[in-house]
Parts: sequence; structure tokens; C-alpha cells
Amino acid sequence: MLTVCWFISVLVPAFLLRFYQDEGLYLHVATRFFDILPPRPPLAFLMVHIISRMNSFLLLVWLSRITTAVFTLFNILLLYRLVRNKYNEKVGLISSIIFTMSFIILRYGSRYNLEPYALFFILLSIYAFEKQAFLSAISAGLSFAARSTALVYVPFYIVYSSRKRKNLAFIALIPVIATFGWIAYAKMSFSGRTPIEYNFDFTKLGISWILTSLSRGWLEFAIAYPLAFFGFLYSLKSEKNKDIFILTMPMILALSGVYGFLLNGAFERYTMIPLALMCITAGKPIADFMEKHGLKMRHLIAFLLVHLLILNAGVVALSEIGANSIYDFGFWYDVEVVNILNEKAQGEFVVGTPHGAFVNCTWKYAERKIAQAIALNPDWLVTFKAWVKVKPNNKLEVYEVGPYILIHSHPRGFIREYVETTNFGFNRLRK
Repeated sequence: MLTVCWFISVLVPAFLLRFYQDEGLYLHVATRFFDILPPRPPLAFLMVHIISRMNSFLLLVWLSRITTAVFTLFNILLLYRLVRNKYNEKVGLISSIIFTMSFIILRYGSRYNLEPYALFFILLSIYAFEKQAFLSAISAGLSFAARSTALVYVPFYIVYSSRKRKNLAFIALIPVIATFGWIAYAKMSFSGRTPIEYNFDFTKLGISWILTSLSRGWLEFAIAYPLAFFGFLYSLKSEKNKDIFILTMPMILALSGVYGFLLNGAFERYTMIPLALMCITAGKPIADFMEKHGLKMRHLIAFLLVHLLILNAGVVALSEIGANSIYDFGFWYDVEVVNILNEKAQGEFVVGTPHGAFVNCTWKYAERKIAQAIALNPDWLVTFKAWVKVKPNNKLEVYEVGPYILIHSHPRGFIREYVETTNFGFNRLRK
């Protein structure tokens, strides 16, 4: 049942999803890993680097997404087995279905991002703990090698292992030390900021902004994942969960210190790991509630589907970049953007979305800094239509492709004269 649900809701849509900006950046790093040497945990990049030796943008994206989707399947099955072993089969199924049919899995379960890889090693370390201590310890350390935020997990894993008298716990430090060694080497060789340095930029924004963002973020989390959130809160009452909370609670609370969560809220990929860890204990209170009120699995699935439909309507209503659903279909637009750049931008200076990274040109990522991108005086500006306004002129070539706009100045100089930014954001609630 879980595999069928994954196949329909995660794998099949992978071939149609619009190219997410961070997905493009990560894929760019993976394809050119040994040329760029980023000062960040390398494991997830190396996994995709192995399959990245190809010239087709379409196949490159599809293969990276298939790889990520398979890791998402591993996470679903590990969660099921872990919870089944802790409670029973019904609770395991409830927890894993809540996770599988969540906003975050539908949206990011197959897009190439780092969370599914780190989550796999965290869940594997918990699952293998009793019978395969060496595998468990190595997996705990490898979670950090895949995603920097997982560093929070490792010391608590060692504490947990020590309480259980598992003498192999400190083996987790081997991949951690190796990862820190890699980060130090890459930073000295290629400079750049590590994810840890970047993450703490939020401390410059003031306590008022931090507290407001935290309140909004956790409110959004409760709206986005109500069963996992409130089931987890209820599970705090159980003495049976005290040990497992040593492993899960730090990573859940650490979400409050993730810059991306503070900036973008609970509907971004950063919530995937905390959500899965909540589901480990959230399923039992939900199963008890269902049994008490005579509810069946079909009622749970119906609730999750209705909830997703409501969230889907919210995405369409609030998106400023043309998202057409939770999934945000439209990969054909990305292929067209890359084809246009391949045909017309060879050797030129392209600024904007990551599409330019997969074209033979000089490319710079703009992130949300469109005014700075315009000031760079590029040959091409590639961004979202909602983010810029083009004044009437006969100097620029403009291509509109789905939610994107490609603006070409030949000769250079006219983009900064005729293009200006709008008051934009990814959605109307977060400018």
C-alpha cells in the first residue's frame, strides 16, 4: 500500500514538476562537484554526481529526481518499520501514511534537495540501533555528511547510545570529522561560506523579527501538518516515549533556528526531517483516537485528501510566481527556457534563475536580488514575470515562458534602463 501510494504521489509527478530554484543550484553543484568544491557536506552531491555525466538537461533533472524519490520511498518504509516495531502494524501504517500524504512530500519528495538523504540516515540509525550497532552509528554520522542541519542529531545520538550501553556510538564521529575536514579543505581552497555560517544570518535581523517569524512558522506548521503536530504534542504525555525523544526532540526544536524556516515558513523543505521525527510518536495517539471513535483507515485517508485539497487551493490563491498546485507542474516550461538560452545565449552573460547553469554561457544566480541582478548589466535576465516590470521600448527582446520571463539586451545596457523590480515574493503572505 505504501509503495503504491509513493509511486502515484511521488514518483509519477517527478517528471512534470517545475524546476525549483534551490533544486537547480544543488544540481549545478552536483554536476560540477569537483570543479566547484563547495564548503558544505558533500554526500548528497556525490550521490547525484555519479549519474550526472550527460548533456541532456531533461534527463539530468529526471535522473536526479528519480534518485531523490527512491530515498523518499526508503524513508517512508523505514518510518513504517520503525513505528511498527515500537507499537504495532496499525500505528506504523498511520504514521507513514500521514508522512507520505503530507504537503512537504508531495512538493519536495522527488525534487532534488538534501533533506531526503539526511533523513534516510537518521531513520536508518534509529531503526538499526538494537540489532546492528555499527550500521546505526555510521548512519548517524552520515546524516551530517548529507545535510548540515543533521549535525544537531549526532551528539544526542551518542548520548542516547551511551544510556543504552552501545559502545560503538562514537563511530558516528568518523564521518562527522571527515565531513568537517572536507568543509575546511573546500573553504580554504575555494573560499565561500559554509551553510552553518549562512544559516546564522538571521541573528542580524533582530529579536522582534525572529520572534514574529517563529510564531508564524510554527502556526503554519500546525496548519500544514495538523495530525502530526497535535499527535506529537499529545505523545509528550507518554512515559514510553521518553527515550526516543532524546533522538527526535533536538532535531524538531532545531527547526526554530533554521534561517530558511524563519524566512519562508513551514511549507518549505526544511520541515521534512522534523515532520518525519514527529510521526514516530504521533501515530499512537491518532490510532487511539480512531479506535475510540470507531474510525477506519479510509476515514484517515479521506481527511488527509480533503486537507491537501484545501492546502492546494491556498497555494493557487497565494502564489505570486504562478504555482498551479502543491506540486507546481510545469517542467516543460523549464525545458523551453533552457532551449531558448541554448539557441540564443551561447557565450553571453546570463543572470537570474538556475537555468543558465545548464547552458554554455557565463551565469550568475540572482536569488531574490533582482535589483542587483539588473545592476550587473547582463545580456540576459531570466526571472519570474511577477518579479519585474518591463517599460515600453524597442531595444529589448522579451520571451515569456509560463511563469518565467527572459529579457535579452543586444548590445548590453538596456536591461537596467527599461527593467525595474516589483514588490514581489514567492507568495502574498511572505514578501
